[in-house]
Amino acid sequence: MTKALSLYLDALRFGAAFTVFMAHYADGRFSGGLFWQMQPYGHTAVIVFFVLSGFVIAWVTETREGTLEEYALSRAARLYSVIVPAFIVTALLDHIAMAIDPRLYGPETLPPMLRGPINVPLGYLLSLVFLGQSWTLDMPPGSALPFGTLNYEAWYYVLFGLAAFLQGRRRMVALTAARPKRT
Repeated sequence: MTKALSLYLDALRFGAAFTVFMAHYADGRFSGGLFWQMQPYGHTAVIVFFVLSGFVIAWVTETREGTLEEYALSRAARLYSVIVPAFIVTALLDHIAMAIDPRLYGPETLPPMLRGPINVPLGYLLSLVFLGQSWTLDMPPGSALPFGTLNYEAWYYVLFGLAAFLQGRRRMVALTAARPKRT
C-alpha cells in the first residue's frame, strides 16, 4: 500500500468517524436537535467503515499476517485497544452524566434490555466477548449504544479469518458453527 493511499484511507476513516459522531450528537437528547441534518448520514458512514475494514483486512492477510495465529492476535489487539478505553470512558461519563441529569438514563430512554440492576454489568461482560448486540440481544456497555458496530466488526474478523486461513472440511465446519442463527 502506498503512502498516498494510506493517507487517503486515513482521511476517509476520519471523515466517516466525524460523520458518525455528528449523527449521534444530533440526537435531541444530546444537542436539542442541533445538526439534525447529519442523522441520515450516520448509517452510511458506518458502512464506509465496514468497507474500509474489509479492504484493510484483505490487504494485511495478503501482505503481513500469514497465519491464523498472527491474524487473530492482530485483530484482538486492534479491537481491545479500542474496547478497554471505551469501557472506561463510558463508565466514567455515564456516572458523571447520571449525577448531572438522571433523566437521560430513565427507563423511557433506555432500551428494554438495559433496564434492571444486573443488565448494565451484563452489557459490559457480553460486549467484552462481542455478544452484547448479537442475534436478538441488545445489551451495550452502559450508554455506549454505538458499540454494537464493534460486535459486528469482531464477528466479521472471525468469519474472514476462518475463511482465509482454514481449508477443506475444517473451514466448512468452522464457518457453519460461527454463522449467526436466524430468528
